[in-house]
Amino acid sequence: LQALVAEGLLAPERLGEFLSDSGTPTYTPELGDAILSYLARSRARLMLVQLEDVVGESEQANLPGTTDEHPNWRRRLSLNLGEIIYGTRLSKVAELVTEGRLQAARR
Repeated sequence: LQALVAEGLLAPERLGEFLSDSGTPTYTPELGDAILSYLARSRARLMLVQLEDVVGESEQANLPGTTDEHPNWRRRLSLNLGEIIYGTRLSKVAELVTEGRLQAARR
């Protein structure tokens, strides 16, 4: 979270909104957008975004080391393909990533 603050993606006075009592960050769409923007600003030559991140799924798609305990790679998304393609979220994520990649190129 401190890295997001340092990049100006989260206001420091709002950090408490994203921390639970356990100290684990609470996922919100705003936090997800800040993370995507942060990653897009990196100097990496390639950036991939999981569809689960586009639709805002908070549960991890794959838990390494599990077989029957977790439905690895078999979960359905909460939105169907039409809702993803024609909804506003995919274009918002594309905009965030494009903006971040342009900033990275100027560094």
